[in-house]
Amino acid sequence: MEEQIWNTYRYKILNYINARVSDEELAKDLTQDIFIKVLDNSSKLEEIENLDSWIFTIARNRLIDHTRKKKELSLGEKEIQSSNNEIDQITQLVNGISDCLVEFIEEYDAVDNQLLLEIFSGETSQKEAAEKLDIPYSTLKSRVQKAREVIFNRFVEECCRLIYDKEGNIINCEPVKLSGKSENC
Repeated sequence: MEEQIWNTYRYKILNYINARVSDEELAKDLTQDIFIKVLDNSSKLEEIENLDSWIFTIARNRLIDHTRKKKELSLGEKEIQSSNNEIDQITQLVNGISDCLVEFIEEYDAVDNQLLLEIFSGETSQKEAAEKLDIPYSTLKSRVQKAREVIFNRFVEECCRLIYDKEGNIINCEPVKLSGKSENC
């Protein structure tokens, strides 16, 4: 039965699709998709009263799906452009936040600020830093924790008000107007 349907309808469907799309290969692909759908529903073929109408409805729906996807793709290009603008804005924000944090870290003495920068950036572990300073690891951990708290509190007060979601994750920040601080903060 399926072979008979294929022989009867394949050129009719191909011509129907060809008249509505500009690409012959695409028309062939869509026609094949339509007949795959017909085969997937072959158990219902005997129940269908008007086979012409049923097959052309499948073809029309497949064309609608294709058109929607095509529109979504063209919209996607616009979204990519606006995403690039958003990425640029986020990059500027992150750079400003980084500058602000580095400014706070640099207020520590030279040895501490260098080690803090290395620890916070992941270049140096806290154990390695403790060894460099020849101090107990627990002492360094306490100093780093205290520095984090001080820097974070100053950041929130002087740079950015953090915005959290319901789960407590940071989702955004709003710059705080500063007087005498870096423009990037």
